[in-house]
Amino acid sequence: MDELLSETRSWADNETAFDEPPEPKNIGSGIVKSVLGKGGASIVYEIWNPKLEISRAVKLWRPVKSEKTLQRFETEIKITAKLHHPNIVEIHAVGEWNGLPYIEMEKIQGLSLKELLRIHGALPEVVATAISLCICRALVYAHNHEYTLSEKKYRGVVHCDIKPANIMISDTGTVKLMDFGIAHPSTKTEKNDKSKVTGSLLYMSPEQLQSKSLDQRSDIYSFGVMLYEMYSGVKAFSASSLQELIKKRKLNEFASLRSFCKQVPQRIRWMIEKCMAESPAERFQCASELMDELQKNYQKQTLELPESVIAQFLAGKIIKKRSKQLVTVSKPLFISVVSLGLVVAVLYGRKFMFTEKNVLIENPVSTSDTVTVQKEIVAVSSQHNTSVVKPPPVKKGVKKSGAPKEGTNVKKNSGNSEKIKANNHSEPTVQTVETALSSVPDKQVPKNEPVADGAVLDEIKRLISSSDLNRAEKMLNEFKINDGEYFLLKADLLYKRQHWSAARDEAEKALRVAAGRISPSELRERVFVFRAKTLAAEFDNSQNPEVGKSAMEAWYDVKYMYRTNTSNPNYIKADTEIRRISAVL
Repeated sequence: MDELLSETRSWADNETAFDEPPEPKNIGSGIVKSVLGKGGASIVYEIWNPKLEISRAVKLWRPVKSEKTLQRFETEIKITAKLHHPNIVEIHAVGEWNGLPYIEMEKIQGLSLKELLRIHGALPEVVATAISLCICRALVYAHNHEYTLSEKKYRGVVHCDIKPANIMISDTGTVKLMDFGIAHPSTKTEKNDKSKVTGSLLYMSPEQLQSKSLDQRSDIYSFGVMLYEMYSGVKAFSASSLQELIKKRKLNEFASLRSFCKQVPQRIRWMIEKCMAESPAERFQCASELMDELQKNYQKQTLELPESVIAQFLAGKIIKKRSKQLVTVSKPLFISVVSLGLVVAVLYGRKFMFTEKNVLIENPVSTSDTVTVQKEIVAVSSQHNTSVVKPPPVKKGVKKSGAPKEGTNVKKNSGNSEKIKANNHSEPTVQTVETALSSVPDKQVPKNEPVADGAVLDEIKRLISSSDLNRAEKMLNEFKINDGEYFLLKADLLYKRQHWSAARDEAEKALRVAAGRISPSELRERVFVFRAKTLAAEFDNSQNPEVGKSAMEAWYDVKYMYRTNTSNPNYIKADTEIRRISAVL
């Protein structure tokens, strides 16, 4: 019953198909290898193109009596051919076989969302949200795409058939929306035949069921029905007969998720039910609004890219959820710990507190391999005789945890490891550690002198900027810092050496750790831009279409990230790159 009810068809015109045509041996650009699927109006074959050595899918239309079905197929060809997005299936060619039209398109190595739900039932929250985000990207693009159809300009396409069977998921985590067979321009006014209902009964919107005019909010409703199934594992409108289903659909009668699926967060339940509101005016008014809500929910769960989460799930790997990094500490305890830390640092003779304010990067004097990487860091002393170091003032009533009283002098070590003199001058000195230690016997050179992370990162950044990659690599190996900025610098080094994949892997690591000098939002933005940049560079180098599509997808993510600031250079860059790569593909 479910198979029949989820099938896309005209439910009121008794549309019937002729007998199935014989299976072709060759069609399109290749040899038929297998049947991928059958529908009421078409059959999808897998073909092998021996010249290109790739598999593709060919959708062959069945012979039918209704002229409307042929018009649907022609519409699908024209509309889909004008849509170029990483989350929409790509058309390669069209033609006829024995008088029957066909579309040759990319074959997704994976399975449909329908099959995934049949195997797993309810999906983990983070996986369901990741898949939803990818589908929503396609809808945002389709609903806003400008194109020309029959010499008329239109903005936006209403898919009209959003359902799990029309979502393909590759083994690498790429999600593709397909089958625009009953789609139509969103700004086109159509005279609907009130006696005919076309679509999938389980997923179509109330206005579609009543043959009313449709806009993008109809797709949002169908998307909500699909979300309901993804998060709960059950269909929103289950019925044992067609009559029972039609009754439920007319009343928009479905069980509230809170009544049987309390493990789904309240915010997500609210989002799904808002999508499925009977009145279009009560739903999300556009896919962008829904995208914002999905993005907020997703970022609470993980910082990984959606495709990565999906691929891990399909591979049977455990997906790590985003850990809560906020820890509540009482204010007095925090101040005491900070004060104690400062005093301990003083007592152990750390005369030079290497911070951004007292470190200056200069070109090193020597490049000898015998000099350790630590000597590339510049020591700056603002005074020859350092004054007394005092802990920060502590509020009344706060225990100082053993900190010395204010005004107490703390004696400091004057060993070579802590005091560096240059020509016995007492004025402020600025010099490289390498120069300062050149007159010190090797046995007295400190081998493991602590160096502030900020100083190290600044020097690595300078070396990479000046294309001194070998010395930058030495420093990256010498100082392994668990900081997001460190992984971005490592990624940048690999990018300059054209190790694209390895560079992206390092950039992904930056999302899993905090950055001391970069906010989480800025870090995320940098990683997204870097990912798009590397994929674009790899595509330019290899001209691999799959890499090109991934690059477009990455730039779409960047463009969406800066959608509220269209003058931002990253937004402009993303828009330019999308157009450039799309033209090549």
